[in-house]
Amino acid sequence: MKRGRLPALARAAFGVAFLTGLLLKADTQLVAALIHNLAAEFDSINNPSPEGWGYNESIANGAGPVGPFSADWNSPDFGPGQPGYIGAAAGVHAGWAQRIDNGNTTPTFDDPIGTVMTHGPTSVAWQAPASDVSLFSGPVFATLDIGIWNLRNIGRSGTWNLWLNDAVLLSTGAVNDASGTSANPFDLAGGSGGAAALGPHTITTGDYFRLEILENDFVGVEFSVTLVPEPSSAKLLAIAVACVALCMTLKVSLRRRGPLASTGIGCWKSAEFKHR
Repeated sequence: MKRGRLPALARAAFGVAFLTGLLLKADTQLVAALIHNLAAEFDSINNPSPEGWGYNESIANGAGPVGPFSADWNSPDFGPGQPGYIGAAAGVHAGWAQRIDNGNTTPTFDDPIGTVMTHGPTSVAWQAPASDVSLFSGPVFATLDIGIWNLRNIGRSGTWNLWLNDAVLLSTGAVNDASGTSANPFDLAGGSGGAAALGPHTITTGDYFRLEILENDFVGVEFSVTLVPEPSSAKLLAIAVACVALCMTLKVSLRRRGPLASTGIGCWKSAEFKHR
């Protein structure tokens, strides 16, 4: 029987891999996502909603909330009993609603039950609630997923704009009869700002994204916001710590020109084995 020790470099590599693995595992456990969805969180009572959604006028019309919630939103088109926020500055038709089954069929409209719909010119904004941001210990990153389409095809078109804090125009483009369908909406990644316009964007409490719909007709909107902490932070930390540990180990090994004996780095001190 012969007793020996792992060569210093092998023990260093083992320790680095072990420590890096622990840190990356911790990073995975810490990463969480919050998702806000316009349709899932449509609020018929609060405007703005606790989740951060605001059903608003266009920027040119002040960007404030549209009119009150009504039991009959654009009833000439959707029939009585279709609730929604009626418009104000641009007229009663220019508001926001979520399609329900009110017993009125709309064969010329692409408006499945649950569709969030508007009649421009209007806007919808999502503002980061403090309760969301407080759940993350570091920077918060927001990624948007937005799709739009005309609810009916009667030859109308208009502009859409995507803003950050009403100060930065992230992207712009056109909505028309060729802009997708409810089954396959036009992805705003195809706008002037490309996919980068949708994020990820670093945000904090109070930051908001606004989608303006300026077409003078009915448009369906899908809009979701995914919040995550910056996932690479812990990974960069793991790499940095691993590199420092490796340098320390090699420095000790070279100084002693022999097997690693006792470096004070506990996770490698007991890395011994027996071999024949």
